[in-house]
Amino acid sequence: MVFPIALAAWLLLSRRWRDALIIAAASLVPFLSWALVVGSLLGTSPFATPLAKPLLIPFAGMAYLEGIEGRAMVGLWAVLPAGLAAIAVFALFVRRKDILQSPDALLVLANSALIAVLPVPTWVDPLAVLRLSTGLILALLLWLAQIRPTWLPFAAGLWVPSLLLAFMIPGFLL
Repeated sequence: MVFPIALAAWLLLSRRWRDALIIAAASLVPFLSWALVVGSLLGTSPFATPLAKPLLIPFAGMAYLEGIEGRAMVGLWAVLPAGLAAIAVFALFVRRKDILQSPDALLVLANSALIAVLPVPTWVDPLAVLRLSTGLILALLLWLAQIRPTWLPFAAGLWVPSLLLAFMIPGFLL
């Protein structure tokens, strides 16, 4: 949902109201329909649980991670990129107002915001946070390809060590 919402926001900023409405409806209608189906099957709305509420303090969920390994992985592959990306987009926006000519900067900001306010149950499992941060990594690579294409191979190489996460999957080596 983060990518279509960011794209719809960019279309609204570009004053393309009809396109924004189409993108928002095409992404929200199936999501809300599925939420209604799940709610009718379970007898309660999936949004009604207090555990699904976003955190008000950015990255406060780091306190719920157990073990230094989980905190290090989530810090390096999710929190650090989210924080640095949000700062970079903001700094470029202050310097150059034309940064919003494409939706890539808003995609980075939206994905950074998602990581920053993830609900507490997500932070309990480091792999859940890392799974949700793949959208941020994709948005960062897309944005970097637009503003500094020559840096793209180096930036992509930063996430090569994430292949080590495959070894954390139970039974992967068997």
